[in-house]
Amino acid sequence: MSNIHLFYQSYSFEKIIQKGGEGKVSAWRHLVNKNMWVAVKEPRKDSRVLRNQLMKEAKNLHTIGNHPNIVQFYGYDNSHPNPPTLFFEMASLGDLPKYKVSLMRARQLNAVPEATLWKLVADMVKALHWMHNGHSVPYVHGDIKPSNILAVSPPGTNPSDIPLLPTFKLCDFTHMVPYREDGPGTPFYGTPEYAPPHVERRHVNTPIDIYGLGATLQEVALDVLPVLSNIKFRDYWRMMNKTPPSLRELNNDDHRWRWDIPVIYRPLNIPLKQQIQWDVPNPRATYSDELNEWYTRLLHHSLDKRFSAAVLHQYFIPVADVQIRLLVAKFECSQAAKELSLSRTAWKVRREGKDSGCEDGSEEYDSPSTMTPREVLFTKFT
Repeated sequence: MSNIHLFYQSYSFEKIIQKGGEGKVSAWRHLVNKNMWVAVKEPRKDSRVLRNQLMKEAKNLHTIGNHPNIVQFYGYDNSHPNPPTLFFEMASLGDLPKYKVSLMRARQLNAVPEATLWKLVADMVKALHWMHNGHSVPYVHGDIKPSNILAVSPPGTNPSDIPLLPTFKLCDFTHMVPYREDGPGTPFYGTPEYAPPHVERRHVNTPIDIYGLGATLQEVALDVLPVLSNIKFRDYWRMMNKTPPSLRELNNDDHRWRWDIPVIYRPLNIPLKQQIQWDVPNPRATYSDELNEWYTRLLHHSLDKRFSAAVLHQYFIPVADVQIRLLVAKFECSQAAKELSLSRTAWKVRREGKDSGCEDGSEEYDSPSTMTPREVLFTKFT
């Protein structure tokens, strides 16, 4: 921020967005323009390590520069009593897990629409392509996961609406490192539930970000952590002639076994009944073969078969643009059919009420039974 004192004079604290062991993120609102918001990130007061990490993130964001699919960084303040304080654009829809819940609740959905999944991957491919190929050296994010992806409403969206196709933005650059083949290498120390195969964890490279994106897609689509279940991990540990941990140990969120439980592939395109065999406790949807084929190349254990950000940017993005348009049209048609069904039900109830002599004073109207979903898109029943 060019003038930190001017910020505190122009903005007022509104609420805590997130608070945890590492610090807090709060929302600040402009005193005059009520539509202007800023997110303020502060470290925990008693930790020099966390303050250093936040300072590293500020420097990383300055290095990586601006991109439409990377959270906008306004600057930082080192004069604060608990430095540094970082200033970001406000994500109107929150992080990816929060957006997912809001979308499903607002639109009364059982699963995330496929169009949204294609948009998620496309936006993250653009961000990763910029990081991996847009600078003199490749930069590795190092911690791709749902909570490190923000959702922002497109310009012109009604503030009360939850859009089907928000702009997804990558955030939290604490773990970002440059990749150099001739260097000593940096070990992976991101989140184990989205970690690459063990052989890749000794020296992080750009493919680990692609793997993390595949794991993230699996979790958002299937509503399950992308790792082996606790019960199957115990079986897997026995197969290696090792003594497995107890379920009590595994159910502890801070257990040390998190680094041993591997990320696994679960298909997105199989019927709901078969998903249970893949340890999906609450199957919600079956997605297309096309999406699953790309997803397979994100979460592939073999580096040779895992697509790079450059390849995805060249070939996936054009396909995604077409798929998104088709899927949105299909989704709108489906919603129109649902509206038509509700309208038919309402008409029958009102018609039966009239036939039985229970007049309610409402006007009689024609039955919508002959209308198609396409026609409903252009018709509003009142």
